Amino acid sequence: SFDEWCSECEISETDAGLQICEEMQICLKALNADEQDILLLRDVEQLTYAEIADAFGISETLCRKKVSRARKKLKKALTETTEGKTVIRGRYKEI
Repeated sequence: SFDEWCSECEISETDAGLQICEEMQICLKALNADEQDILLLRDVEQLTYAEIADAFGISETLCRKKVSRARKKLKKALTETTEGKTVIRGRYKEI
């Protein structure tokens, strides 16, 4: 999971890195478990689409679609307003 990755990752050892991990954890809640897993496998673990498709028992084409949809959903979550601030690329901007 992303939580486990963050705890093992060197980026979370800095204040800025910790903030990025916390923001990503919040935004990842907009995704369902399968979407989170697919993005983690593709973008963090860097598995191929074929490897992910095999793991999920789906076609490579469907896997590509799911990755694309999950990325769009995550992008939307990263730019939505929460508590009077907009999360944009790991930084808060007052609105």
